[in-house]
Amino acid sequence: MDSRPGEAVEQAPVGEGGTTGIPAVDPAERATLVAERIEAVRGRAAAQGASGVLVELRRDAAWLTVGGELHVAQAGDGIVTPILVTARDAIVIAPNNEVDRAREEELAGLPFDIEVVPWHEPAAAAALVARIAGDGVLRGADVERVTGDLRPRLHPIEHARMRWLAAASARALDGAAAMMAPGRTETEIDAALEAPLLAAGIRAPVVLCAVDDRMRFRHALPRSRRLAARCMLVLVAERWGLHVAGTRMVSPGAAGRDPLPADLAAARVLAAMTAASRPGATLGEVLAVAAEAYEREGLPGEWRTHHQGGTIAYAPRERVATPGDPTVLEAGMAVAWNPSLPGGKVEATLLVRDGNPELLLA
Repeated sequence: MDSRPGEAVEQAPVGEGGTTGIPAVDPAERATLVAERIEAVRGRAAAQGASGVLVELRRDAAWLTVGGELHVAQAGDGIVTPILVTARDAIVIAPNNEVDRAREEELAGLPFDIEVVPWHEPAAAAALVARIAGDGVLRGADVERVTGDLRPRLHPIEHARMRWLAAASARALDGAAAMMAPGRTETEIDAALEAPLLAAGIRAPVVLCAVDDRMRFRHALPRSRRLAARCMLVLVAERWGLHVAGTRMVSPGAAGRDPLPADLAAARVLAAMTAASRPGATLGEVLAVAAEAYEREGLPGEWRTHHQGGTIAYAPRERVATPGDPTVLEAGMAVAWNPSLPGGKVEATLLVRDGNPELLLA
């Protein structure tokens, strides 16, 4: 049995390329979008009196390059070819052992210059930045002031990619759910989920799997526990730097054919949050709707036991909704809501639209 959200949702259409073929991107359109984002970064830097911005994190680099993958280590946030944006230049600083892949596979046709530095001289990149932009460069945590509210504002290129990613993730979740049987371990279930994702070039930065009494943990990493009656499987999937999130609550066999009361209650909370996810609404207002929905279920204050989700794009959650959060939802943004209560959880990734939100993954 898979728990699903309720009303006020339109199914995502199958666009050109369908849900099995990777969506095609016009190189010229991507280059134009990259140029617009470079100009946006320049404007933000100038407004803050900075001489430039040094992009060093995966989420910012993927957003700025519209899907470029400039990292090597999958487990870290850093990239190996930082990008310096100044009033005049947009320069990728590439170690000599990284430059060919960056130029040919990640940045081809994009409006960047490339400067090569020796991989064995750790100070070379910093010296280059100082020579070009001086000491007034925004970097590290300061870059979030430039990009933080821009990353969730998604372009149709990114919508198409998220639709494809969501469809592939749904197939993987459903496949893993179908193979669940008493006696399977959490790690075996995890392997069944991740194998088709890896084959499709999709990474899973978050996989949670908990069976039976381990479901009391909100974030249960897969262990060797064997399934007896019920399993919670949580996925955050990523490609092109973009993320989608979904959850399955599975009870194998005849006992799992009908939804459990906890699943239905969580789905009603999600339906209320989905209906509230309209342009102009704030994250704080959607959270207040969730709090009211929990109260109607006889669980006042349940939202305090775990975060309920927020915006999603180039991070698993760009911003988590908190009480009174003034962040305004705009058409084209994506949200991922994950209401939960004892014994039940649902999760959905949605595109905010002028009408009903568009369901990507649930």
